[in-house]
Amino acid sequence: MSYYECLRGYKIIKATKKLHCFQEFVSKYTALTNLDPNIIEVASEIYAYLRSKGQKLPENDILIAATAINKKILLVTNNEKDFNPIAAKFKLRIENWIKP
Repeated sequence: MSYYECLRGYKIIKATKKLHCFQEFVSKYTALTNLDPNIIEVASEIYAYLRSKGQKLPENDILIAATAINKKILLVTNNEKDFNPIAAKFKLRIENWIKP
């Protein structure tokens, strides 16, 4: 999902240099591409939790967070404020590699 978000963003603004750098970066890591039922379960819990608090988050961000939680991996984002409501409740680890 994150890979898709980045690719579509670079392509829509025709950021060829950034697209090349991104693809070079991604080639060094293994991408998680299939959603398993456990990730969907976590995503549904996140969705229900956010709704109960009157908060919304795009579906793709919920799936990204659920994947990170399920796989116990770090979520790297430049939009940590979007994921902060999830972090404490679901033990989501977040880092921003862009901000100094």
